[in-house]
Amino acid sequence: MQIASKQPRAGGLVWRLVAAFWISIGVSVLLIKFVTPEPTDANFVWSLLARIGVVAVVSGTAFLLATRSITRPLAWLRSAARNLGEGKLSARVAAATDRVPHEVGSLVSEFNAMAERVEELVSSQRQLIADVSHELRSPLARLTLAAELLRRSPEDSTECLDRFDQEITRLNLLIERLLTLSRLESSVVTLKLESFDFADLVSEVIADVQFEASAKGCSVHLVRSEECPVRADFSLLRSAVENIMRNAVQYSPGASSVSVSLACEGPQCRLSVEDHGPGLSEKDLRQMFRPFYRGDAARRDTQGYGLGLAIASRAVRLHNGIISAANTPFGLAVSILLPALN
Repeated sequence: MQIASKQPRAGGLVWRLVAAFWISIGVSVLLIKFVTPEPTDANFVWSLLARIGVVAVVSGTAFLLATRSITRPLAWLRSAARNLGEGKLSARVAAATDRVPHEVGSLVSEFNAMAERVEELVSSQRQLIADVSHELRSPLARLTLAAELLRRSPEDSTECLDRFDQEITRLNLLIERLLTLSRLESSVVTLKLESFDFADLVSEVIADVQFEASAKGCSVHLVRSEECPVRADFSLLRSAVENIMRNAVQYSPGASSVSVSLACEGPQCRLSVEDHGPGLSEKDLRQMFRPFYRGDAARRDTQGYGLGLAIASRAVRLHNGIISAANTPFGLAVSILLPALN
C-alpha cells in the first residue's frame, strides 16, 4: 500500500459534528411538523414519544454518518499497525485522506511517514550488517591463512607475524570507525559546542592531509579562505572535514591537486573539496554517503572501508548542516554547508 499523496481537504472533526447536529435538528423539525400528529389531550403521550423517537433516529443517523469517516480510517490504521508490529514493514494506511477530517488525515499521514522511516532504518541496519560481515570476512580469512602457513612453515614466522600485525591493525581501524558511526547514529551524542573560526580548522586539516598527499605525489591547495565563525563540536567537525579531504586525496591520481575553498555566504559557511579523480553516476552520487559505499569500479580499486564519508555525513547533520556531492569537469566535489555564527 502506498502513502496517500493528497493533502486533507475535508472539514475538521468539530465542524462535522456541528454540521451533523444542526442538520439533525432541521430534519427532525421538518419530520415532526409533517409526519407526526399534532398533540391532543388524548394522544399527547404517544405524540411526545413519536417526536422523541424521530429526533433520536435522525440524530443517531446523522452522527453515525459523520463519525463513519473517522472510524473506518482508524480501523485501517489499527490493521496497518498490527501488520507493522508483525514485521510487515511495507504496511501502510491507504485511506483517501481527502475524504476524512483533518485530524484523522494528519494521523494517517504521520503513521505512513513513521512506517516509511522504520522500513528505511531496518533496511539500512540489515544492509549495514551484511556490509560489516563482508568487510570482516577478508581480514579474518587472511589471518586464518597466515596462521595455517605459520603451522606449516615455522621458519617463515616473521612474514606471518607481519601479516598478523597488518590485519589486526586493519580490524582495529574498521571496528573504531564502526563504533564512531554507531555513536553518531545513536540519540545519545552530546556535542561539545564552542565558538571558533572554521577557516582555522580547515587550515589545520590541510596541513595534516598534505603530509599524506605528498607521499602519493599529490598536493592540497587552499584556493579560497574567508573568515567563517561557527559554533560547533571542534573535534567532530574536524573529523568530518578530515575524512572528506582524505577521501579526495585517496581517489586523486598522482601529480594532481585537491582544491579546497571556504566561503561565508550570508548565514552559511560553504566548504568545497574538489579532487581530480573519476566522477560518479547520478545513482552513485545519491548513495555515496551510505556506509561501506565505494562507488563504481573506478573508485573501488583503492584501499578503504567506505566509512569516511558516512561518518562525515552524520557529523554534518548533527550540526544542522548539509553535505552534498557533484561531478565537476575535473573530478568530484564534496561540499559542506554549515550555519554561520551571527
